[in-house]
Amino acid sequence: MARREIRSKQFEVTQKLDALKNEKMIHNKILKITNLDSEFFLDNSFKLVEKRINVFCGGNGAGKTRVLNELYRGIKDGDESLTLRIENGKKNGHKIENIVYFDMHSSGEIKDFLSTHEIQTLLDEELEKRSLSQENIAKLSHMVGRNYCEIEVYEIPEENINDNLKDLIKIKCFPYFRVKFNDIIYETPKMGMGEYALFYLFYLLENLEEDTSIFLEEPENFLSPISQNGLTDYIIDIVEIKKLILYISTHSPYIVKRFPKECTTVLFNLSGKIEFQAPHELDSVLDELGLDINIKGVIIVEDFIAKEIVSELIIEKFSNCFFKKYEILTVNEKTLIENLIESDVNGDNLEVIYFLNKDIGNTHKKLDEKKICFIPGELSFELEAIKIIKENIKDVAKKLRRKEHDVRRALSKAQGKDKYRWLEEISTELKHGEKEFIGILSKFIFEKYKPDVETICKRLGKKDIDNLIISDPESEKDHLIITEGKTDWKHIKNAYNKLKNDGLYNKVLYFKEYEEEIQMGDKNLITLCEQYSKISNKMKFICIFDRDVASTLKNIGQDNFKNWGNNVFSFAIPVPDHRSETPEISIEHYYSDDEIKTFDDNCRRLYLGSEFTQKTGTHVTEEKICVEKNKAGKKSIKIIDNNVYEFKNETNNIALTKENFAKNILSGNENFKDLNYLQFLPILERISEILEK
Repeated sequence: MARREIRSKQFEVTQKLDALKNEKMIHNKILKITNLDSEFFLDNSFKLVEKRINVFCGGNGAGKTRVLNELYRGIKDGDESLTLRIENGKKNGHKIENIVYFDMHSSGEIKDFLSTHEIQTLLDEELEKRSLSQENIAKLSHMVGRNYCEIEVYEIPEENINDNLKDLIKIKCFPYFRVKFNDIIYETPKMGMGEYALFYLFYLLENLEEDTSIFLEEPENFLSPISQNGLTDYIIDIVEIKKLILYISTHSPYIVKRFPKECTTVLFNLSGKIEFQAPHELDSVLDELGLDINIKGVIIVEDFIAKEIVSELIIEKFSNCFFKKYEILTVNEKTLIENLIESDVNGDNLEVIYFLNKDIGNTHKKLDEKKICFIPGELSFELEAIKIIKENIKDVAKKLRRKEHDVRRALSKAQGKDKYRWLEEISTELKHGEKEFIGILSKFIFEKYKPDVETICKRLGKKDIDNLIISDPESEKDHLIITEGKTDWKHIKNAYNKLKNDGLYNKVLYFKEYEEEIQMGDKNLITLCEQYSKISNKMKFICIFDRDVASTLKNIGQDNFKNWGNNVFSFAIPVPDHRSETPEISIEHYYSDDEIKTFDDNCRRLYLGSEFTQKTGTHVTEEKICVEKNKAGKKSIKIIDNNVYEFKNETNNIALTKENFAKNILSGNENFKDLNYLQFLPILERISEILEK
């Protein structure tokens, strides 16, 4: 069985994390250990909202092993030197029998013991072997990254194990393996350290009793990144099946990335003291592990004040890791920032964002609006700040730790001077650092202009897919339909409304009606499926994809639909009859070619790639040219919605955007009201099938 096939059939990481499926476990069971050794811990107590999987991560020396040992000791022995309790419940002082601690290094000692002459004699004379099932062979193949044909195991009983190794016994025996890989047969002594460690851990987890608490110390030791990913997939799977409680320490980004951040606690070591912190985002975890965060772009601001405002907003609304994704550049001249906008500077694969004052003029209109954020307020920051001081002088004085009459005097002295120097003058008069002064005033302005701040947060990615569903106002519904693009839901909703009016469809459907604030696309929607299938969901999420990207279809259920687990489903739009010969379609292909070419009120329309020659981009029958020649060609069905020009006017784009095409249809524009919608019925029927599950 090929590795790709094994992965697709055995490890679609779905229906996972039983703890996150079981709300009582998440919300009610809070473990608290007190009386921790003050020599090692910053605080003498540690509170943990226990989940089925609990991940402790941090760099070397952060204290992961000590924390794991303290938890193990407290849970296993009911140690009276520690207090372990369930908050809002009774003290849990009893000893828990089903508990196992496993360090990957111990598998090396076990492997060395199994390689001795005595064990080889025992294997030859006394022990029987048993073969693993094809399902378990597939699991181990996925974990190790090898396509095993056969795997046999011998169980070395406790009485044959040296006394100095009996502390390593977890399940009354040591497993000894014989495997066949291609035409090669080899046994435990010939296995690599990582290979045997995975085999031993697999055997251990498969043979644990249900509801066992297991502690895994840095399971990434000896393992390649591929094997770390495979092991994590398997752990998620077995934890659900056996209802295990897992505590795991790691500094592997490959392991951390596969668990929801809700399962993760980051450990810091401050001057020899261990501190606990729940991460707000994955980047903060990767940063603590010492890993580089991908540089995303640069933020260009006009001056020092603008830089401080932007920095203050980022610190308040994001994490400090944001500064590793974006660099803030100050140009110090208004004319220079206007020149940059004029030339529309862009870096190689880097995003450029301009933070502008409202007094910038009309220059910014030449830029794509996605590249622009305005500093909160109706006026320039300097003028807004003066208004804030006047309107909130008592509160401002309190924040500045100054007397109210001192602030009034400073404000009075600044009157009549250059308005752009007011803040400097006032902070100097109050003997207050200008940087901190700007920070304090910024908070007042952020509070006053909350909508502006929310717009900035959306623009900078705060409302990304991580927050898309949890914060959704429709989250009390029993389902939510999420489409790959911002136009797709408009087409489906239009057909839904009309089919319902015709009496051809009777279910009530709820769509995620988003626009520019969410940058979705197929990759982000797949990520959403992956992430939300790992947590408990009361409502069903139905994610709908186009069929124009072959690699996406492999992941999302191209023939019917895919159940990712935890009420997350996906499917690709069914191929309508008139597109049976060209199934690589997007939502617009549900209409006929003639309907796609419908003109709007401004004589713009969508174009098909087949209307243009691939070599020159010229229209086959009309005096028009298409710049995007990669979409053109005799057999191309690609939709072209930009950069189409007439020969006589090569500056005026005459293509209709997909967005406006969809808006015209949904709004019932006269030109578009008669477009056929019956072919959308199979999409609605697929949705109904999912809702009835």
